[in-house]
Formats: sequence, C-alpha cells, structure tokens
Amino acid sequence: MAVASVGITWRDAVDEVLEAVGEFPAEPTVGVEETDAVYTGIALRAHDFLTREKIRVLTEGWPENTLIATTVTATPPSGSLRIKGSGPDAHRTLVLGESGGTQQVLDMNDGGSVEASAVVLDVVIVKTWQTCSPALRDVIVASTKLSFQRRIIGNPTADAQLMQEYLMAEMRAGRNQPRPGLQLPNLQPQVPGSGQQQQQQQQ
Repeated sequence: MAVASVGITWRDAVDEVLEAVGEFPAEPTVGVEETDAVYTGIALRAHDFLTREKIRVLTEGWPENTLIATTVTATPPSGSLRIKGSGPDAHRTLVLGESGGTQQVLDMNDGGSVEASAVVLDVVIVKTWQTCSPALRDVIVASTKLSFQRRIIGNPTADAQLMQEYLMAEMRAGRNQPRPGLQLPNLQPQVPGSGQQQQQQQQ
C-alpha cells in the first residue's frame, strides 16, 4: 500500500512560488518530483529558484540535517553543506574545502591545510525534498517566494506580506537546541524578533 505524501509536494511548492508573482499553476512536462520534474518558461525559473533556495536554507542547519559529533578523516560525509568542530575539536576552526570535485576538511588554524587525521565534527548535510519535514519545506517555500517576487516583480507591498509568511514559517520550524559544551549551528531565526526565542523559553 502506497504511503501518502506528507507536507507540500515539489509540484505544489513550484505552484506556490508562481502564485507569489500572480502566475497560474503549471504542470511539469515530465515528472512530478524534485529529481525528475521538467518545466518550461517562468515555471522553470520558479523551479530553479526553489532548487537554489533549498540549498541555502538547508545550509543553515536544522535538527533533521545536522549530524552531531561525527568522526571523519579528511573527507566529510557525502553531500556536506557546512561543518563545525565538535567535542574535542570544538575549539578548532574547521571549514569545508574542495579539490578535484572532492570535499575536504580544512584547518584554518593551520593556514587552510587539509586535515588528514581523524576529527570530530558537527556536519550539516543536503537532503532531498521528500526527506525534509513539512515544517522545513514550508520555510524553503516561504523563502523562495520572497526571493522570487523580489527578482521578478519587486513589489514592496507584496514583499512585506511574503516576509510575514516567511517569519511565520520560521517560527513554526524546529531548530537545533543549545546543549552544554556543544553549540550547534542555526539556533536563532535569521530575522531577530520573529518570536522563536520566546517560543523556546516557553517550552
């Protein structure tokens, strides 16, 4: 028995982005999911905006795509978007680098040299649309609508309305929680005063 999709689908997400600039929903010429949907015209632009914005939002780091205290040697897990020293390596400035299409861990305390020994990291990884939670999908869609409207139309009134939708989506999304001795990325909303801090204190 097939399991029904939970949360907004990729096709629905593209349609929401189009609606933010007054366009009608669009059927993809092929496929329906993030990995196989093919669009044309302005729907293709909406699809591309959504793809890019998904990476930007995921790079912030969320509970569902943050691997905590993972031991790696030189090469971080496949699809890493962001790293941070953790545990015994929390004091070190470690960043993602790339050489020949392969991601590497660079030690900026040592002039950007490649870290060859085992190191403990918090790692933010990429996820497919279907493996993102409904709340995180809403953040991605809201952020994309805001960006898309700004580039295509640039209406200040619509911008304010879409910013409100984005703030509400951010407020509903779960975030990495502070832990003693283990500071995870993305603990606060990008926009101060969106209510997330108050919500955390009430929990």
